[in-house]
Amino acid sequence: MIKPIFYFLLLTLLFSSLACNDPAAIDTDIVDIDLVDVQTMDDFALSSYSTFEDSIVSFSQLEFLQPQYPFGIDEDPVFGTSTNGMALQFLLLDPPLDFTNAIVDSVILELHISQNLPFSGDSVQTIGIEVLQIEETLDVLTRYYTTQETELGEIIGTYTGVPNFTDPVPTVRFQQDTILIDTLPPHIRVRLTDLFGQQIIFSDPAVLQSNGNFLEQFRGLYLRPTLPNNGLISFDLNSVNTEFQAAVNGATVLVFYTQNGVRSQYQIAVSSLLSVKVPEQMSDLSGSTLEEFIDDEVLGDSLTFVQGLSGPNVVVGFNDLNRLDGSIINGATLEVFATTLNGDNREVPQQLVLIEEFDDGTVNLTRDFALSLIFGGTVANAGGQPEDMGNGIYRYTFDIGGQLQDILAGEKNDKVAIRVDNKISDTRRAVIFGAGHSTYPMKLNVTYTKL
Repeated sequence: MIKPIFYFLLLTLLFSSLACNDPAAIDTDIVDIDLVDVQTMDDFALSSYSTFEDSIVSFSQLEFLQPQYPFGIDEDPVFGTSTNGMALQFLLLDPPLDFTNAIVDSVILELHISQNLPFSGDSVQTIGIEVLQIEETLDVLTRYYTTQETELGEIIGTYTGVPNFTDPVPTVRFQQDTILIDTLPPHIRVRLTDLFGQQIIFSDPAVLQSNGNFLEQFRGLYLRPTLPNNGLISFDLNSVNTEFQAAVNGATVLVFYTQNGVRSQYQIAVSSLLSVKVPEQMSDLSGSTLEEFIDDEVLGDSLTFVQGLSGPNVVVGFNDLNRLDGSIINGATLEVFATTLNGDNREVPQQLVLIEEFDDGTVNLTRDFALSLIFGGTVANAGGQPEDMGNGIYRYTFDIGGQLQDILAGEKNDKVAIRVDNKISDTRRAVIFGAGHSTYPMKLNVTYTKL
């Protein structure tokens, strides 16, 4: 996971580094400015290989909110098979009601499709979903990882179909004795068992008095993919806007019932801020191209692989930075080239970042990207966006001057990793040419002052 970054520590680091490394801060009584030698260098010896992170945080309420939640079984001949399910905690949406004489008509789970990244790969394949009850308590203050294996109960619903990613969907809502036809953004509707709805509305009245009581009996639902595809769908579990309502929950269970001749519904929903939402991801490299490249520096010298979700990162090593000893770094960039796969209709990642990994398996943004996030509100100011070079080739350029200063000072090791930003929710991937590629090698460009 990326460690929390404390503002005052980074501010201290920033100003101390500027004071020590800004050529303008050199005492002109000691160094003759006319003798300062500004040079450039771009022939450093680099190494590269693909590897997996030890652990990836998939849910932490105190650290991040995900823009979308990928789902499905993606069979990719190059990157392997990625299986993506999720555990969802539902909370009470309606006040407690008197359900005397109520008869359950149907129970529907609505899952809204992300409009930011609705799918990757093939958008016309049939997807399969099993909905299961969760048998363990999910804690909103707990940090969960992609390798989480939730304890599951019985299947209470299934779905098989080709999602509609573009068209709004008219839906029925009841307000007392009034029928309201609302229009929701594209979504999937999964029919759940009537028994599940009966268990909710006919539970002990105390269960529906508070979320604490409710969660003791109804711990959540798990979405498990059942059909392999060439791609993934992504759900939006944050709030969405409908034709008549604002901030509608991205995942809602509606228990439709008739009581004394009047039709109505009772709702529970996934809260974007208060519910636990745990993506569980598993990668299987068997038979894939990537399988033989993982942790291999010889093969990685030619090709490396970067992928979102629980996929690999690319480690880049700087093997001769001692050539810069006694120098002040004025600026530095790492330049890499990437490509899509032959016949592939997926985008390359739209934002890559540089990270450093610690001995305990946690990771952090490198100094340049951390400062870009703090002072600019985005990591994009430090680079990492694809530049289309034509013929399926893309160039990524990363600021790395601050990190090199730390490496030269002996404060950091001489490696960084290229990682997909918002890794846990981004389905995109790319092949990155390695440090020794014959046509598109990685390159470290440094402008420095030799004292």
